[in-house]
Amino acid sequence: MLANTCVDIVNHNTPSGARLIIYECTGNPNPKWDSRCPSVA
Repeated sequence: MLANTCVDIVNHNTPSGARLIIYECTGNPNPKWDSRCPSVA
């Protein structure tokens, strides 16, 4: 896996209706908004 590759781990639906996805970008799970780090799926 490349260091800058983001894998969709968990897809959260927030109360505001926004989509928050947990990405693993550097070996550790990092919460980022889906607009910041595109899924490789």
